Amino acid sequence: MKKISILCVAVILLCSVALMNLDTIRLWIPTDFSETELVEKTESNTRYYYNTLTQDGKIAYSGILVQIRSHPEEIEIPPLDEEEFHKMFQALSYDNPDLLCMQNESRIIKRGAKAFFAPQYVCDAQTCEAHTAQLESEVQKILDSVQAEWDVYQTELFFHDTICARMAYETADDTVGYTTYDALVSGRAVCEGYARSLQLLCNRAEIPNYLVTGTGTESDGTSEGHMWNVVTVDGQNYYVDATWDDMDAESISRISHAFFNVSEEDVRYTHTDIVPENNRCIYTQYNYFTYETLLFPEYNQAAKARLTDIMKSVIARGEDTFEIRFADRQTFDAATADLIDDSEIYGLAQKANRNYMRKHPDIMYVCDEQMLTVQFAFV
Repeated sequence: MKKISILCVAVILLCSVALMNLDTIRLWIPTDFSETELVEKTESNTRYYYNTLTQDGKIAYSGILVQIRSHPEEIEIPPLDEEEFHKMFQALSYDNPDLLCMQNESRIIKRGAKAFFAPQYVCDAQTCEAHTAQLESEVQKILDSVQAEWDVYQTELFFHDTICARMAYETADDTVGYTTYDALVSGRAVCEGYARSLQLLCNRAEIPNYLVTGTGTESDGTSEGHMWNVVTVDGQNYYVDATWDDMDAESISRISHAFFNVSEEDVRYTHTDIVPENNRCIYTQYNYFTYETLLFPEYNQAAKARLTDIMKSVIARGEDTFEIRFADRQTFDAATADLIDDSEIYGLAQKANRNYMRKHPDIMYVCDEQMLTVQFAFV
């Protein structure tokens, strides 16, 4: 009996120790993520960066996206090395412009055979939910204005112009301007806010697109990190930079289209160090100036007559601004010398509509010598 009692006590002690260490034991049992529902099977939106991930990266991305809005302290994910984790976190951020709660920094914690994503939040869950609701309301207002008969180009152009009209470039406060909430609700944004807003609207309209980053170099030679978009129209990729098309800082204070649906060749002098590199932006069919027949291959009397017709149409539509582009630097120099330096634009405007010019006798202009564009405004 004594031996049996001792044996029972030993078994009880062993069981107690095992129970006490059950959580520790569990940490060393790999989690089976094979049943995780991947976002590619449930979402129709473009997820460019998601599709560059490993299978474990896709599982981590999908699991985080499902749970993050409830603001958990940790989310279990497959064990990823630091490079895989960084790539996954960047993909999660770059693919989801409506995800407002995460800071730009988060970390992976490993315990035994398990790994956990430890997010950092910009605000509490209640505030994030309220901001998300406000954002969704503004997005829906814009989407409700899209006409059923518009094609992809027209819808994309509407989104671009709406963003530029609603937003002002933020320079004074470096704590705001990076999210779609800052851009579409508060109306203030840096380039990231502009690019994410166009991305979000295109996503909702099921227009393929993704973010790219690089260096933007201004005409005065100053450079800084920059973000803009690649948008696909009828299978053709184009760069779109709504930030540089918002001319709030210019005296003319209008929307430009110098960087709407442009090619690699168009942007190579102003946008460099582009990541990802190979975006196949080699087309011109849906470039704004090509598509709207506002590209001038030469400057002569025929070009002047065409420019007069353009102004007639602009005035008839009740607009006060128009843009043109020239095919090369020689044509641009010849045109600006005649139209601006010699004031020929006023003579052509008189031919277009003399009565209108009596009410709007001044014409302002902005030249972009890198993109070879000129925007005129009647004032």
